[in-house]
Amino acid sequence: MECPRLRSPEPWFAPAADLATLFATQPPLGHTPTGEAIDAVTPLLVAAVGESAVLILTTDGEPDTCADGFVDDGQVPALVAARSAFSRGLALYVVSVGDEIQGVHLQELANAGLGKPVDDSEPAPYHLAHSEQELAAAYTEILERLPSCVFELEGAVELDRMCEGEVRIDGVPAACGTAWAMPDPSTVVLRGERCMQARRRMPLITASWPCDAVQRRP
Repeated sequence: MECPRLRSPEPWFAPAADLATLFATQPPLGHTPTGEAIDAVTPLLVAAVGESAVLILTTDGEPDTCADGFVDDGQVPALVAARSAFSRGLALYVVSVGDEIQGVHLQELANAGLGKPVDDSEPAPYHLAHSEQELAAAYTEILERLPSCVFELEGAVELDRMCEGEVRIDGVPAACGTAWAMPDPSTVVLRGERCMQARRRMPLITASWPCDAVQRRP
């Protein structure tokens, strides 16, 4: 049997009808190979979205594995997979839609998904959703508080002069091209470890360029 099963409609904005059809034709089979599922989708998301990818893990029970299918046997692989996903640039958020998963593991998984120690003194949020309304509220809260690695400027920078500017993160200069880049004249994107730093907690970010390299918006 295929494990984990990966099914997806073509990615596009707000594909609610396609997702509803997909869920209706792919009922759960009783297993929860959380770690292996995270490992399977991580490279797909990184390839499709890059360093700004976000994974919302929605689970209904304790993780097991494809190899044995026994409940409680997959907690460590799930945590390892969450840490690995974060190291690849993904922010992972956790939503529980069942009552068969321990709160301790949900907290550890949420922490690992944002690059925190499992026993971090400032724990990452996780969400419990036992109705359609609670599930919608959980997704909305995650999206509204989602730290971004993408920042819009008030002006437009000449792209061939991008690296004449200076981006500082908590007062520390970040390397142009490595730690940040500009896909267009008015957007700065944090990259790699700097992006992950912003996802752990929102730092103070400042950016400046020589006056003659910037065009202010009208």
